[in-house]
Formats: sequence, structure tokens, C-alpha cells
Amino acid sequence: MGERSGGWRLKFTYDCDVHPAPAKYLTLFPFWCNSMQAITIIERVQAASLRRYMRSTRQRDLILKIVRSSRSHPTADWIYQEARKQMPNISLGTVYRNLKVLAQRGQIIAHRYDANPTRYESNTAKHYHIRCVACGRVEDLPLSVLKGVERKVSRSVNYRVLEHRLEVLGICADCSEAVEKVTASRGPLTLNQRGET
Repeated sequence: MGERSGGWRLKFTYDCDVHPAPAKYLTLFPFWCNSMQAITIIERVQAASLRRYMRSTRQRDLILKIVRSSRSHPTADWIYQEARKQMPNISLGTVYRNLKVLAQRGQIIAHRYDANPTRYESNTAKHYHIRCVACGRVEDLPLSVLKGVERKVSRSVNYRVLEHRLEVLGICADCSEAVEKVTASRGPLTLNQRGET
């Protein structure tokens, strides 16, 4: 059963008394739209939004490919620069939106470390990381995940433990090499340069 209104053919799928439209949505629709029509329109918008969310696009596929090909947990800016090499018209906003969708779908993981930019990875299995404190680079650690840690911690403290994470901090080989070059060109540090008196 349908009714012609404003050039649209609307199907009534809900009884107005059983599923009344929220008042906040009714203000979005023209005066001719009753609550049953408003619900139908809202459902169509939600369904279209869900289809866009689930749909795979060329941009999303490219971004996922870039994240999967990187071993260093790239930032959105780095992903954007790499994507522009293959798709020059892609915008940074598109990259951010697609990274958010990919993370929501569970295809990638977003890691937020302190004030550093968010980093992304495609390895969704439980694992540990090592992070360079100089440049912020993040890599997977080739260690087995410790079993039973959550249970042991739960027994020792009054917490319901949800998960555990391990992050090792250090200085990567590139940054170590750069520090050594600077030190070699300056010569050995004197007492005052070391901050000693």
C-alpha cells in the first residue's frame, strides 16, 4: 500500500501507533510528510548509508593495499602520500574517512600512542609492538603472546581484566645511525656537553 506525495512513491511499512517517528526527525521533513512517511524516509537513508559503508570502493581498496604492504604501521599522512602516487586526485579527507571505515569493519587496527599521530596496521591478530621514541616508527615484535596474563592479574588485583598490551620502547636502526653520524662529526662529548659539572 502506498500514497503519492510530492512526486515520491512511498511504501508504508510501519504502523504509526506501534512505531511513532521521533519528534526530532519530523522537523527535517516537509509539512506533507506524516510520521509513517518520515520513518520510511529515515529507513531508506539508513539503508543507503549502510550500503555505502559496506561497499568497496577503488579508494578504499587502494588504502587497504597500502596499509597491508607497509611493515612500519603508517600514519594517515604517509598513506595519503602513497595513495596520491596511484590516484592523484584522492583527498586527505577521503583517506581519513576510509581508514575509519576499515578500522570499524575490523580490516585494520588504529593505534593511538600518546600525542603522536594515529598509526594503522592490517595485522588484526593479537601481537606486541616496538616503538622508536625518536621518530615514532612502530613495528610488530616477533614474540609469542603471553597466555594467561589476564587471569593472573585478575587474581592479584581487584580488577576485571579485559586484555593486555605490550609495547617496547627503543631507538630504531635508522635513528641510531643518524645519532652516531652526528656524534662522529662533532667529536666526543665534553663534560659540559653531557650536562655534567
